[in-house]
Amino acid sequence: RRVADLRADALDLLLDDETGIWHLSNGAAVSWAGFAQALAQACGLDPALVDGIAHPHPGWRAARPRASALASERGQVMPPLETAIARFAATLAASGALRNPAAGPGTSARQRV
Repeated sequence: RRVADLRADALDLLLDDETGIWHLSNGAAVSWAGFAQALAQACGLDPALVDGIAHPHPGWRAARPRASALASERGQVMPPLETAIARFAATLAASGALRNPAAGPGTSARQRV
């Protein structure tokens, strides 16, 4: 659904003859680890299995800012992030893409985000 939200907002901008650079967001500033934890929670998985890291991975050539959240300063904010995540999880569940985490190998592996 997030793509549908983005498509609808982009079409509105096109129909309104808007120009320039637009950033459309779900209105929440969240780290990649926080995003992964919210996705895990919505999909019925243990969000504690997501390990966030406090600093950029050593060896990256480009410096990374400590905080780089994007905000919508022009235009409408898309539906709340929690709503978008819940709809995404519901779509996964309806498609059968979510499986019981205890059912397969590798499900206890912690993911670094």
